[in-house]
Amino acid sequence: MRKRRIAASSVLALLALSAAFAVGLHWPQHDMTPIDNATRPVAVTVGLDMVPQREPLQFFARIELPDVVDLLPQTAEGFGDAPSLLVVTRHVRDIASSVSSGDFVGEVSGVPIFALSQDIPLYRDIRLGMRGQDIAALQEELARLGYFSGDITGQVNMALINAMDQWFIAAGYRLPLLGDSRGLPLAQVIAIPPGDHQVAASSPVGTHLDAQTPLMSIYVGQSDIVGQVNILQAQTLQVGDRLELSAAGLSPVETQIRSIGDFTELPDGLMGHELFLDVPDTWDIAELAVTQVSARELSPIDLAAAIPLIAVREDAGGTHVLLECGTQDTEPPRVAISVLRQVGGHAIVAQPLNLDQDARIAVGTASCQ
Repeated sequence: MRKRRIAASSVLALLALSAAFAVGLHWPQHDMTPIDNATRPVAVTVGLDMVPQREPLQFFARIELPDVVDLLPQTAEGFGDAPSLLVVTRHVRDIASSVSSGDFVGEVSGVPIFALSQDIPLYRDIRLGMRGQDIAALQEELARLGYFSGDITGQVNMALINAMDQWFIAAGYRLPLLGDSRGLPLAQVIAIPPGDHQVAASSPVGTHLDAQTPLMSIYVGQSDIVGQVNILQAQTLQVGDRLELSAAGLSPVETQIRSIGDFTELPDGLMGHELFLDVPDTWDIAELAVTQVSARELSPIDLAAAIPLIAVREDAGGTHVLLECGTQDTEPPRVAISVLRQVGGHAIVAQPLNLDQDARIAVGTASCQ
């Protein structure tokens, strides 16, 4: 009986093995290729780029205000019963307003004061019959202002008297009497430089004027924003280039380079060039609380061929890149390059460059396996 049981067990075992083998023949087999590929390094490549050949130039600039000139009547004579007491009785020019030759600038001790610019300034009261170069200059200036149309004779005649009277009438006054005829008291004219000037300060009504307290002060000359650059930076700039100015408490605003100074020693002791920038129309220089601004270049910068720095290699053979392997390559193709400079994360490379525009450049470990 025992032998029969062993024989039966053996038969059952053989049948189970046969069935398992038959199932294995028909069970689907998994593709192991993806697992094999996952163990190989992934090829990372980059392309040739065109990038700005340098970073936009940035520098600091200082604000330079023009000179300030005080305006005060040249003499106290002709101011009524109290010639030694000059008091502002009418205020007409506010800070930041403009003043030019011929303008009515205020009333002092009851008489009008006018600004006047001429080649030879007046130095005396102007009366009928007088002669002189200062009178000829007065005729020329009143002709420019549209009040005088006679010949430039250098003599005070009725044509000039009438022209001066019309000048005063335009401001609401009459030319005063000097003796038997009307004339121009020197006290009612303040000499100013030619051009249009901004008011820097102005005395209100009731102010007592003296040498320390003028009727008003004006800016004479040009406001400037002046930057400093070294000789290499200056070579990349030209007159008319656009810049963006910014300062604490001010919105950024565009301007341009008006002129570039010669190579010289700068105020900080270094050598370089000064850049003179246009003052933005929206900035009132006189009221700015800052004296320094920052400037950033806005003008377009030429593009240059560049390679990402992560793809640039260097060994005993020199600076180079490795290209993506072709179908017949056993080693990544090597191309020598010459790096001119670095801009951001790129290397600007010299021309001619032995790379196609669509070349793929290997990054990291490169292999054709």
